[in-house]
Amino acid sequence: MFDEKEIPTPEYWISLLFKRLVGRQVLNVFTDGNVEFRIYGHCSFNTPSGLVVYYINLHERDIGWQLARVRGENYELYSLTPGEDGKLSSRSVKLNGQKLRMTGDNLPSLHPVRSRTWPIIVPSLSYGFLVLPNVSVLACQ
Repeated sequence: MFDEKEIPTPEYWISLLFKRLVGRQVLNVFTDGNVEFRIYGHCSFNTPSGLVVYYINLHERDIGWQLARVRGENYELYSLTPGEDGKLSSRSVKLNGQKLRMTGDNLPSLHPVRSRTWPIIVPSLSYGFLVLPNVSVLACQ
């Protein structure tokens, strides 16, 4: 997950966020079968009964998206988009618009965007994590 210069690849950042946010309990998320926009649900790693939905948008366009049962709820969004060239083959990645890079051996701060505005605009060619810390999911308790 590092390139030949020991620089973390986009896969590294996705894996790091996954480990920090996503719990072990998998949830059934109903989708419309769209293969270019996929969503997955898990219990939160950090919040006992919280929800984490992660997604991948392979469309060449942004998508407006919302979860019907959680409208109005506060959420934390970690949106990962391609780095400088804007293509999936990019060797760098941006988190909420800021390029991720190490400073020596130190990780950068991985802060989410906090909001309660719906629908969420999911950028084209992106991967992200939507954390709903205040949603009480029965299967996660």
